[in-house]
Amino acid sequence: MSTKAVIVSALVTIAAAMPGAAAKLSPNYFTAISSHTGVEIVHLREISASGQRFYLNKATSSYCPQVKNLDCSKYGNATVFAYNSDGTMSMNVAVPGGQQVYVASGGALGYTGVHSANVPQDAQRATFNYAPQTSDGGVGTLTFDNQGFVVCPTKDAPVYQVFAWTPKDEAGAFRWDCIGIRFASAKYSGTSSYQYN
Repeated sequence: MSTKAVIVSALVTIAAAMPGAAAKLSPNYFTAISSHTGVEIVHLREISASGQRFYLNKATSSYCPQVKNLDCSKYGNATVFAYNSDGTMSMNVAVPGGQQVYVASGGALGYTGVHSANVPQDAQRATFNYAPQTSDGGVGTLTFDNQGFVVCPTKDAPVYQVFAWTPKDEAGAFRWDCIGIRFASAKYSGTSSYQYN
């Protein structure tokens, strides 16, 4: 089976497993997996939101408050991105104020907390470049400043964190334990999460 077919199959499986009623399909909403043939620990792994950062091999962390007149059964638990035509991105959430995606000064791909559009002072919100899949069975791609992404191991193996460029260690030297990935995407037509933790 070709790498492309495996990626598409994995993305379809992820999207099919998402709960909730179908919404109108928009090419701006997508889920993503990493792709790096030959490196099993990071190849075809879902890119998940957790703790205002993005990871491989870690569950998505979403939340819906149990308050009056809010039906949490309407919201999913998938990490879903929303690409904006100005080259910025946000998360596909229902929480008022939304959650913006950014690249921190150290290269980490992150997103804002709830009820706040404030990104860290030294972070960059643009320019993301999203090329949606052009046909069923195809995949789209995402880059930042026309560059790919890397994933670096965390202390919680086998979890890898997503970065827009190779980060430096505490001594200021570039980390050499990171792996370049392709950010492969698939259009998403399911429900949003209420918010991501």
